[in-house]
Amino acid sequence: MPAGRGGRGPGATDRGRRRRCPTDRRLTGHAAMARPAVSGTTLRFAALVAAVLGSGTHAFTFLYLSVPQHVRVAGVTYARCVEAYQHSLPAPDADFDTYVAAGERAQQEIIRCLAPVGQPQAVWVLVGLSVLLALAAVLYLATPWWIRRRGRLVELTADAFPRLHAELGRLSTVAGLDRPPVFLLDPAAGAPGGLAFGRAGRYAVRLNAGLVPLSITDPGLFRAVVLHELAHVRNRDVSLAYAVVALWRAFVAVALVPLVVLSVYPTLLTDPGQVPWDSPDSGILDDYFRWDVAGYGVTTAQGTMRALLFVGVLYLARNAVLRARETYADARAAEFGAGADLRRVVAAAAARRPAPGWRGRLGRFGVHPTAATRLATIDDPTRAHRPGFGELFGAGLTTMIAFDCLAHYARALPHTGAAGAQAAAWLVAPVVTGILGAVAWRAWQSPEPPADRTRRLVTATLGFSLGWLVGDVMSLSTVPGDWGVLGASSISGQVTFGSGPVMGGYDAGSALVAALLLTGGMLAQAGVLFAAARSWSARGATGRWAWAAGAAVTAVPFAAWIGIWFDVHAAPYLVGHLYSVGTADLARVGVGIWQGPGFALLTLFYPPVEILRERLLVVPVLALAWLYPLAAGLRPWWRRWRAASGSPPAADATGPGHPARPREVPAPDDPRIGEGIRAALRVALLGAAGFAVALLATRAAVRLFAPERAGAADFPGYFYFAQIAAATLVQAVVGGWLTARRRPLGLVLGQLGAMVVAVLATVAILGAQTLGGCLAAFRFASSICRPPNDLPWALRLLRTLAVEGALAALLAGVAVVVASELARRLAARMELDGSAARRAWSAALLVLLLSAGGLAAQGVYASGEGAAVATARPSASASVAPRSAGPGRPLTAAEATAAVRAAERAVPPGWQQTAENEEDSSAQHRYDPAGCRPLATGAYRRALEAGKRASARSTLTNGGRLASTTVEVDVVSYATAVPESVLRDAERKRVNCPRFTVTTATGFQVAYEVRPGAALPLGDQAWRVDYDMSTPSSPPVRGRWSEAIVRVDHTLVTVSMIAVGEPLDEVLLGDLLTRAVSALPR
Repeated sequence: MPAGRGGRGPGATDRGRRRRCPTDRRLTGHAAMARPAVSGTTLRFAALVAAVLGSGTHAFTFLYLSVPQHVRVAGVTYARCVEAYQHSLPAPDADFDTYVAAGERAQQEIIRCLAPVGQPQAVWVLVGLSVLLALAAVLYLATPWWIRRRGRLVELTADAFPRLHAELGRLSTVAGLDRPPVFLLDPAAGAPGGLAFGRAGRYAVRLNAGLVPLSITDPGLFRAVVLHELAHVRNRDVSLAYAVVALWRAFVAVALVPLVVLSVYPTLLTDPGQVPWDSPDSGILDDYFRWDVAGYGVTTAQGTMRALLFVGVLYLARNAVLRARETYADARAAEFGAGADLRRVVAAAAARRPAPGWRGRLGRFGVHPTAATRLATIDDPTRAHRPGFGELFGAGLTTMIAFDCLAHYARALPHTGAAGAQAAAWLVAPVVTGILGAVAWRAWQSPEPPADRTRRLVTATLGFSLGWLVGDVMSLSTVPGDWGVLGASSISGQVTFGSGPVMGGYDAGSALVAALLLTGGMLAQAGVLFAAARSWSARGATGRWAWAAGAAVTAVPFAAWIGIWFDVHAAPYLVGHLYSVGTADLARVGVGIWQGPGFALLTLFYPPVEILRERLLVVPVLALAWLYPLAAGLRPWWRRWRAASGSPPAADATGPGHPARPREVPAPDDPRIGEGIRAALRVALLGAAGFAVALLATRAAVRLFAPERAGAADFPGYFYFAQIAAATLVQAVVGGWLTARRRPLGLVLGQLGAMVVAVLATVAILGAQTLGGCLAAFRFASSICRPPNDLPWALRLLRTLAVEGALAALLAGVAVVVASELARRLAARMELDGSAARRAWSAALLVLLLSAGGLAAQGVYASGEGAAVATARPSASASVAPRSAGPGRPLTAAEATAAVRAAERAVPPGWQQTAENEEDSSAQHRYDPAGCRPLATGAYRRALEAGKRASARSTLTNGGRLASTTVEVDVVSYATAVPESVLRDAERKRVNCPRFTVTTATGFQVAYEVRPGAALPLGDQAWRVDYDMSTPSSPPVRGRWSEAIVRVDHTLVTVSMIAVGEPLDEVLLGDLLTRAVSALPR
């Protein structure tokens, strides 16, 4: 503040130094803890900005689609592009490389096709957000002027109020402000209070007229109120508070009001004079939908539900910022020594405004913290800096909403590089790592015991992960009907390995797996940043640069991982299953492989991990995750200050007036990072050496005791997978050992050890192959004595070992930590001594290893008995060259009828046979999209009609009225053998048609959701498709239709079952199909 505006009071002559701590012992209370790199107020403000971006994007997207011309163009373009995309997809039986390449081309084509719609919509949203932010900036800049003008405030100068001005200057010194704010008096306010407002560099504090007399009658209460307002200035949250208010008001004016108006009155832009429920054309719905009052209410409610959720999130985020700043101001004022008097202020305010029961419970979500919260903070100021579950839940919720909006519009823009989610991931990853890094530093700087710090970090990270998942459900691209699986229940099936079985015993719900995958990644990221906070703080680096550096470095691996998660989390066939490589898939690309012991377990793979492994720079990216925490132990020796126990510094040379350079004294629990790194390298070298010796010994043993197997052409492929499994096991052991011996940085050191083993194991495998080509004692089939020259294959092997080994070491380390904690608690509860506690730990580790072995044995057993293929892909009854189960000729009419009659015997008593309706009315139906007609009508069999030789059909029903089931058994035989391509084509049409609607000639509609079914291993080839049926009109009807087809030589056996209003009988469906196929002649 300029001197002409009243001076600065006592102590103002020291202009060059920033006043930090109060020196007045009368105002000394709590010892100030280390300030966090990012306070809770700043964190919540970042969450509010994310909420504004996400909510504003949703609102402006809705407004864009409220313009009739935009809707018409978008509808036509979208229908055309989707149909072209479906036709450009590759066949499901294509090899993996062809499938991936064709899928990428189809994705690029649909991006370019949708660009005429996506780009204008993105520009519309960008302009809307710009207007919102511009209005918020105007409101923010005008607020200080408005507060002064509305209250007619009077400046408190040294000339007019010398005593009061001197006291305010002293309190500014106590607050550590090198530039005191301008103090203003509100002569019309009788309540004893104040208000801090203004902008950075131009802060002001308003004092109510009722507060001024307390400077004489109750100096303690006066100091408490003033120090609370000065704490806002010291915390630099004044600007944040008024920016929050400005953002909220701008959102209401620019986005919320138009959104509500057009939601309630959708015909405002088309025909303002017409009531919305009488509109013959909604502009979005189909032409045959008629408005009525009930339909208008339902549609309006559905359209505004998500908008209300977004507004609610934004409102709560705004209140959270305002509550947090008050809590931090109380904590700061208590550190200034005003705690006792501040308690009186809070208690008096709470006594004047007692909150009833429900209002008191809702008060915790208001703009002011509850009295209990404020009193607890005053008693323990460090409480405000501890990260909490609710704070991080809000941050995760809003961050995910903003991330999804970025990904949504990144997909709409034309590009040839990364997909939308990957591009958005690189923008959001620094934000997420910054948030988790701030949480990690705040947890580590807390004066709590180490166990409580870890518990607080885990709790806060779980809150962030849960908020992220809820934000995904609320996101822009998630359809409300698909919320059950966090993205898209209609997307199912399996990956493009036709004969690769879904491993029995390892399957789980995709939503749960996706949630666990996200939570595990968040916990791993928080753990790395917590380790970084621990290691770097031991070196004295507690400033914001350490936090920012950690967030920037670890954002690289996090961006790679979160981009993959966002792409796969809504696809159950990618995230919800483990798969095993099938021999038929390898044979398709010319690779033969021996199915030795545990083949399915050795070839087990998880799609998200495979996607990560295919990234070319995955090895250095993984290294960044653990390199930053360990870099604290790699500082050059000439930059390290000597410890207190070392030789004393040359302080005398500077003279008595110059203090010696401060020494860095390691914390009592310093992990001694350098020694830990050396130990990790020793253990990794030992593990890699053991692996190399075991590898050569195994090759020699196979060559010596099973020469026929070593000489077989299909054995090297099996041995390759066995090598990778053995190396991964060594990496898991190294990670577990380092975690057990070098805690609490053991998990990070385990990652270092796993990476070293990955590099050395790659060298060992390449060396063993070269040695096997040169020496007969280690030779397998087709070995050549030459140095390795296939660099792409070597890099792929390194990526495989690096990714799988890092995951194995992490899981092993976490298992060791959990087992150790359980053993410690058990020993404490049983009051065991040291040796008994070690025995308990050994027993817990033994149980853990036996459990892991049992799980592996179960996988081997499941693979040995042949896991069922839970897939809609046409499946063969045998994995290799199945022999036809048919007679090798067309059936006669009598044989076809006999098969149908055999199936009828499976029908329960009381079922009735219905008359067959030969008239096909499907030609009069309208299918939307039209490309789904061949799937629904079975047109993929039309090419066989000319060769039909015999057929038999039977239709039966249980006779229900409100709920009924109808089955149809159809046996058709043709002149020539039915080709495999028929059912392959059927599967292709199913993949390209996830949902469709059928409208009859009378206007009746039925909506179909298409899902894959589990085909029974019968005949030469089997296929099944399931449909979930529903009627959009009233009364609602729900049903399920399942169609299963088995190909046997010249014959197709089809069983179709439709259940309306009751569950579909899977047992009866399978019995009908099995009896019909079994009755065919051999």
